[in-house]
Amino acid sequence: MQDDPVVADCDTYINLILLEVKRSRVNINQSWLCRESNVLERVLKSTGCVSVDEVGVASESLRQTGKWANELATIRIFVIGEQKDGQILVPIEQQLEWSAVIQFCVNRFAEYAKQKSSIDSWAPDGLRLKEEALRKGTREIRYFFGLIPLEENAR
Repeated sequence: MQDDPVVADCDTYINLILLEVKRSRVNINQSWLCRESNVLERVLKSTGCVSVDEVGVASESLRQTGKWANELATIRIFVIGEQKDGQILVPIEQQLEWSAVIQFCVNRFAEYAKQKSSIDSWAPDGLRLKEEALRKGTREIRYFFGLIPLEENAR
């Protein structure tokens, strides 16, 4: 199955995405960026893919550029929301819009029906996503996951 090329764009063994999800315009929680909170340091230590010696450099790079890599891992901060924002720390290419994410899901279920047929262990929200995606119910997907209807978003 073909992954999203933006998310899959990685030359290292580990491709770690730290994801901030918003219902409206993309934004990043300031606790990720606050040095005093040590949120990034704690997250990086818990992953096991950043050595203790690299945690400080990696967290600072993530705060400044939204990405960091060594020979083993690539770590990037991504955000999902209704609309991209060129004024936030996260590079535009690491900002995903809900319309594109939903369309990716719709396309994936249609293109990979055989691979996505064994779903007995899926949670109810995943089952509903598949059902609506196969019906091309993008409006229903938005409603089910509490997203702003597109008509209201244009206002």
